[in-house]
Formats: sequence, C-alpha cells, structure tokens
Amino acid sequence: MMKYNDEIIDFFKSHNLYDKEMFDYLESKTDMVDYQMEEDRAFIGCGYSVDRKTKRLVNFRICIPYCYDDKTTLISIHEIAHGIWAYKHLNKKFKEIEVELFPMLLERIYLMENTSTALTSYTAYLDSTIDDEADEKYRFALSNRDILLKENYSDFSSIDRRTKKLVRKWCKAKR
Repeated sequence: MMKYNDEIIDFFKSHNLYDKEMFDYLESKTDMVDYQMEEDRAFIGCGYSVDRKTKRLVNFRICIPYCYDDKTTLISIHEIAHGIWAYKHLNKKFKEIEVELFPMLLERIYLMENTSTALTSYTAYLDSTIDDEADEKYRFALSNRDILLKENYSDFSSIDRRTKKLVRKWCKAKR
C-alpha cells in the first residue's frame, strides 16, 4: 500500500527532493493516523533513535495523518521532511538544533504554492506558538527559515550545508 499520495510525491519531485529508493525506505518507516480522531494527533511526528555512546542517529520512525486536505498534506510534508533529514543523517552525529529548519522551510514553500485562508491561518498559528520559551530548535528554525526561503537551493545537500553554517552562527551568537 502506498502511504504517500501523488500530491506529496509531486511536491517533493518539483523541489528536487525525491529519490525513489529513499521514499520507499521512508514509507517503510511511516505509520498513518486519522487526523479527525483528536486522540490520534498526539502520535504525529518523527521520532529519532540516537546511540547513547556515539551520539549518532541510528533509526527513526515517522507518523503522518491520512491526507484529505491542505492542512493534513502540510503536516505530512513537514513530517516526511523530518524523515528525509533523518535518512540523510543516519549514522552521523545527531544535532537536535538542526531538525526543524528543513521541515519548516518546506512547510512555508507548500503554503506559498497552496494559499488558502485556512492554511494561512494554521501556519500563522504554528509560528505564533514559538516564543522565547519554546525549545531552541524551534526558535532557531523560525528565525532562519526565511533566510533559506530567500536563497535558491537546488537540492538537499546545499540546504543542509547552509543549515550547518546557520547553526554555527546561531551557537556563536549565544556565547
């Protein structure tokens, strides 16, 4: 059973982020829930397994909603973006501060391509939940997403390299 619908696949293809082998792997790591069931929403996300000794990412699991509208598609794109990030970083040092920027960037791109009042309101709400008390990875992603959005990247590797530079700058500014 194909878990990612054509709209999701087409989105990633249109942004040069689709690789069949990778997406087959991601689908094998994906569970789906019904977003209409409020109690199931808590399961949506991407969980990472990090080796305690080496601090390397060794596994991950994605949970997305069945896609039936722009909101559930946006949520799925965000979580699949986490999966792409994890897939590309398997067996590498895990830096939690990096994990939200790529998904939030793709979320914004999807919004720009699919404007609707409901989607605009939902993404504005999500952004509003990130304040000074929010986890650093969310603050970092929100404050750097628009920087990446203005720049032109052709693939994941170039986005990842730029993210690492932004992380170094962020951490240096905190000292």
